Amino acid sequence: MRILKGLSEQNRNKRATLIQKYIRGTLGRKFFCKTMKETIIEPNLQYLTDITRRAHENSQIIIRYHWKRYLARKAAKKAKKAAATAAANQKNKFGGRSTNASKNKNKK
Repeated sequence: MRILKGLSEQNRNKRATLIQKYIRGTLGRKFFCKTMKETIIEPNLQYLTDITRRAHENSQIIIRYHWKRYLARKAAKKAKKAAATAAANQKNKFGGRSTNASKNKNKK
């Protein structure tokens, strides 16, 4: 009986030690994760958020710059086309010939 009683006490101690081991490990991991979050993750997350915000602002500036350049090129092309159309209309006033063409024809 005493032997069984001793084994029972030993088993109980082993089981209690095993439970304590898992609980201490869990509490240690919780403490470690909390400490890591406060000291490393949150400052880096703030840094990455700031970098993302600045990159977004810079991309907006670059897009606006290229859009304005595109509009300027488009307006210049339209003005050039209007000037060419006006010149063609000017030629048509003189019966389809320009004044320079008439002078060159008379020289021959």
